[in-house]
Amino acid sequence: MIYISHGEKQLSGEDGIFNHDPGLDGKCIPQCKKLCKSLISLYGFPVKIVSSPYRICRETAMVLGSM
Repeated sequence: MIYISHGEKQLSGEDGIFNHDPGLDGKCIPQCKKLCKSLISLYGFPVKIVSSPYRICRETAMVLGSM
């Protein structure tokens, strides 16, 4: 079992207002992909990916699932 943390949060929406359920910051997606590739090369593709319901966690899990 491997636990990973989500990437960097978007601190505000496009309108500059704080977002209560932020997604991944677009700048961190390449870093997230790099980490996922490293984990897959070390341990193989995961049999199951479990995420919390928060958007940032779901988006991080989707990056891993798309590798």
